[in-house]
Amino acid sequence: MRDFVSKLLLASAASLAITSLAARPEPDRRRWAPKVGMEEYDTHYFENQVDHFDDGNTDTYQQRFWYSEEFAQMDSQPPVFLYVCGEWTCSPPDETMYPMMVGIDHGAILYSLEHRYYGDSQPFDDWSTENLRFLTSEQALADINTFIKG
Repeated sequence: MRDFVSKLLLASAASLAITSLAARPEPDRRRWAPKVGMEEYDTHYFENQVDHFDDGNTDTYQQRFWYSEEFAQMDSQPPVFLYVCGEWTCSPPDETMYPMMVGIDHGAILYSLEHRYYGDSQPFDDWSTENLRFLTSEQALADINTFIKG
């Protein structure tokens, strides 16, 4: 697992370095003026494992996400920007947040993924100590891996 996490962090750092070094034209901020409201995004769920590391545990839960192709340049293969919401209730992609602004500048498909145990992405009905044992960074990274592999 540590090897997986190390590779993921290295890939993320490399991606950020490449993005920051790339010469980009000044963004057209007028595109962001008409903010899209939550009601204009469909809410989606995918079935995810509660425990990614115990093959004997078949428990699943519904993890919530949103996406937008509004700014994507669909005539080519657009990049995909995945924003993983932190430890709070997630919301649809907000074009005024920096990660989404960068995605818009790159003509990307935008995704927001809700963190397990927050908002509507609840693996259990209660937060007992027993149930909270699955609230770990390793499980959260495995959630992202499952989401990406789709």
